Amino acid sequence: MQHRLIRRGILLLVLIAATGATVCKADTAALVSAVSELAVRAEAGDPSAQYDLGMRYGKGEGVPRDDRQALFWLKKGALQNHPGSWLALGLLLLEGEGIERDERAAAGWLRLAAVQGSPEAQYRLAMLLQEGRGVGRNMEQAARWFGYAADSGNAAAQYRLGYLTEEGIGVAKNEPEAARLYRQAAETGIHGAEYRLGRMLEEGRGVKADAAEAVAWYRKAAAGGDLYAAGRLAIMLEEGRGADRNDNEAIRWNRTAAEGNIPEAQYRLALMLNEGRGGPKDEALARTWSRKAADNGIAAAQNHLGLMLLKGRGGEKNEAEAATWFSRAADQGIAESQYQLGLMCETGTGMAKEMTAAAAWYAKAAQQGIPDAEYRLALMLEEGRGAKRNDAEAAAWFRKAAGRGIVDAQYRLAVMLEEGRGVRRDESEAAGWLAKASEKGVIDASYRLGSLYRTGRGVQRNEEQGIALIDRAARSGHAEAAFTLGFLYEKGRGVVRNERTAVRWYTQAAENGSADAQFNLGNLYARGAGVPQSFSSALSWYTRAAEQGHGLASFNIATLYQNGLGVTKDREKALEWFRLSSRQGNADADRMAGTLQKEQAQGSW
Repeated sequence: MQHRLIRRGILLLVLIAATGATVCKADTAALVSAVSELAVRAEAGDPSAQYDLGMRYGKGEGVPRDDRQALFWLKKGALQNHPGSWLALGLLLLEGEGIERDERAAAGWLRLAAVQGSPEAQYRLAMLLQEGRGVGRNMEQAARWFGYAADSGNAAAQYRLGYLTEEGIGVAKNEPEAARLYRQAAETGIHGAEYRLGRMLEEGRGVKADAAEAVAWYRKAAAGGDLYAAGRLAIMLEEGRGADRNDNEAIRWNRTAAEGNIPEAQYRLALMLNEGRGGPKDEALARTWSRKAADNGIAAAQNHLGLMLLKGRGGEKNEAEAATWFSRAADQGIAESQYQLGLMCETGTGMAKEMTAAAAWYAKAAQQGIPDAEYRLALMLEEGRGAKRNDAEAAAWFRKAAGRGIVDAQYRLAVMLEEGRGVRRDESEAAGWLAKASEKGVIDASYRLGSLYRTGRGVQRNEEQGIALIDRAARSGHAEAAFTLGFLYEKGRGVVRNERTAVRWYTQAAENGSADAQFNLGNLYARGAGVPQSFSSALSWYTRAAEQGHGLASFNIATLYQNGLGVTKDREKALEWFRLSSRQGNADADRMAGTLQKEQAQGSW
């Protein structure tokens, strides 16, 4: 009676399963007969039949899919020590639908199947042990079970064990063995293994480096949807390693990986868009991808986004937000961001000026070898801004930056060597650095080097070469050089004396604010040397020099008023100018002022 009820139920299920399908009567009858017979054997306690019936319910083969019925029959087979039921029941308890999943029970059944040598059970048990699901996390046991499955040819286990072996997790680190396992898995089409093998071939770890083979494996993995492989393939194509450089293909793979939320690919895509490589330049889109990568924690992208915001590229300029991104990147050790923060703190860009913070950021960037940071830190140490003045330390940083080609640092180091500040005085070394800076167009360096050649300090004396360097600086607008040339032409030192030429150079220097040039030019006008004599012009130049504290100029103005040269004679004004000249350090003016005061007191004016 019981068997008849079972057969009737099975017949109904088979008919339901066949509904809507084109099945001939003979096929339907055969299917009903087979399932009915299987049910009878299962009900009678046949573990193989119980396993087969459970699998039919699990797959919906000949009966509607029903994971509860599958669970019922597989458990019966498992309790009778049917190895196939152990594996199937374990998988059902992990992945079944319409039943209460039970990872702990699944682990128990899988362990039984694994002990009996099932590679799939060994692999699944290892995964549970690796992830700590249903059992305590145990990487050593996970590696052992992956090993059993890998030895039996389970490709997924070969890949997983390869990773653990590469990293030394749960098993001794062994890169050659990891590469071997990856290759086994990769040859069966495991995309993750294709990617990992590509990395080892690219980097020469565990195998001989082979960029071309690495590219080949990356292509396979990327074509199979591995986003990390897509990102690495893009880099290889972008750099022309292992394949001809191809920016057009590189940007496509970068975009694929970027859209799959691979942060490094998002950053590299931003760079390509920003530079117009592989397609049209698009700074706005570059900024968008740079922000995505920055949000995902890529420090280089945070720095790049900061630069775009600082310079207003790809969107509105936002110095305050730029500082925020620089700060994030700087905290991750990006030297350029540390330098940019130092510069923003020093100049008050996007934030309040803070010299102490500027010096601190410059120091961090300088310690990572950023030449501009070395130079600016040296300046702050030399000037005592943001840090205690320290000429020795300043000279050391100037030397580092100078050695990296920072021409302003070469000049500053030369000055310190010439003056013996922070370093032992060495005019010969100073001349060497001045020559480098002069060649790069630093006019202060040309002037100083010219002075050394004229006097033979640190170099063999060469008046002609010295004057040529001073002339170069003067023609570039250097006021002190122009004054020196004016003096040399006025006195005929190293050049043919020519007061008209002297006037021309003095005028250039005077108009650029040189008090000495203004004074000497006043003298030439007073004497009519090189120019028509003009006491009024002399007075004008003397006055400009005196306003800058030039005591002799004040003395000469007093003399003009005392004698009525170019001005109405005025002893009171003369006395005022003599007194000013005295305060400016001229002893003769003090004597002249005393004489005028006596004459004033005696009423002899």
